[in-house]
Amino acid sequence: MISLLFVLMVVMLVVKFWHLLAAALALYCLWRWGIKPYREARAREVRERLRHARARQEIDDITFATARAMCEAAAHDEVIEGTAVEVGRR
Repeated sequence: MISLLFVLMVVMLVVKFWHLLAAALALYCLWRWGIKPYREARAREVRERLRHARARQEIDDITFATARAMCEAAAHDEVIEGTAVEVGRR
């Protein structure tokens, strides 16, 4: 069981160094409700930006491949499947 002397000693230390405890509590609160959420939001924003850039690059790759296929088909007077137009006929 905790002795009364130990409890009194802890209370005396808290009373004597209350300003240090208050500063530590303030720093913890600043970290917990200020800095940490801000950093998490920035990290989430960066992840979303990178995801968007990857998706945009994939769309550009598909567009480029489709355009290349259409140009090759037009050069050989072929019909491009999926379209109802014969490319190259004039």
